Amino acid sequence: MTVAKPLTVSGSQPQQERFVMIVDDEPTVRLLLETTMQGGAYRMLTAGDGEEALAVARRYHPTVIFMDVSMPKLDGFETCRQLKNDPTTRDIRIVMLTAKAQAEDRARGAQVGVDAYITKPFSPLELLRSLDGYLTG
Repeated sequence: MTVAKPLTVSGSQPQQERFVMIVDDEPTVRLLLETTMQGGAYRMLTAGDGEEALAVARRYHPTVIFMDVSMPKLDGFETCRQLKNDPTTRDIRIVMLTAKAQAEDRARGAQVGVDAYITKPFSPLELLRSLDGYLTG
């Protein structure tokens, strides 16, 4: 993974680089999400499972993670629980981007610290609004 130089704003000091992470075990979904979100004032990170997501999040500390629930190794709920229980990553916003958004799924997500849900199939506009809200809020 290549990390770009810090972002700069005209006439000011370099800003701390911001990252957005996509976690999904389906490469086509990751590519679709990355394509939808590219072009912002942040760098994109991806992971294919929960274990990889933990390692990448601890290294780069993304502002927000868009994560599927159903994944190999660690599912999205367990990955979220571990991130929220770690003092170095607990402030990362986690959005579950999943077809599993029934009441019991949302209740389990609330227990582990999920910040929001976007249900698949998703609207690219809804995704971008959510992203913008987390980056500016």
